[in-house]
Amino acid sequence: MKRKSKFGKESPHWKGGKLKHICIGCKREHEKWPFQTNKKYCSNKCRLAHEIKNRQLKKCLYCGKPFSCPPCRTKRRFCSLNCCNLWAKGERSPFWKGGKIKTVFGYITTYAPTHPYCNSLGHVMEHRLKMESHLGRHLLPTEIVHHINGIKDDNRIENLGLFSSRSDHAKHHHPKGEKVKRLITKGFKKGNVPWNKKIG
Repeated sequence: MKRKSKFGKESPHWKGGKLKHICIGCKREHEKWPFQTNKKYCSNKCRLAHEIKNRQLKKCLYCGKPFSCPPCRTKRRFCSLNCCNLWAKGERSPFWKGGKIKTVFGYITTYAPTHPYCNSLGHVMEHRLKMESHLGRHLLPTEIVHHINGIKDDNRIENLGLFSSRSDHAKHHHPKGEKVKRLITKGFKKGNVPWNKKIG
């Protein structure tokens, strides 16, 4: 035979039924269940009326504009989510790891949002910053910093060289005639004909 489940006062988990409490908004006595430990108001209508009446004025930590918040949000420090995201950048970010990121191409970027030539994330190539600190000026966008030993993350000043343009940097990597020779011999594999060789 199936056992009959016991409800109410016959249950071994009975805790006396509803408990009496005083509402914070209307100051009246109401009832609540024992599991409703965080219930402070008798209804949502009473909660909204109390929050509107007792809103607090605070100052935004980022933009400085005053804003109001309900009593349940006294720890709020920003007027909007945009201000919170703008404030939590750089060293204030919970994901801060020193401000250095290694790109997929092997170069290291450093967080420098005040740099005139930083990218959209506020990062600048570390080898360019090292060269700028060595020269005492900002590099032009046309100037190229070269790694002498070919290791892209070796940013010691002894390993860095400066070219005035991209063409000078390309000439250093590809001496006269090397690039043309490579293009001519590239298409001879598996019987292919290079693009600059006439057929017939």
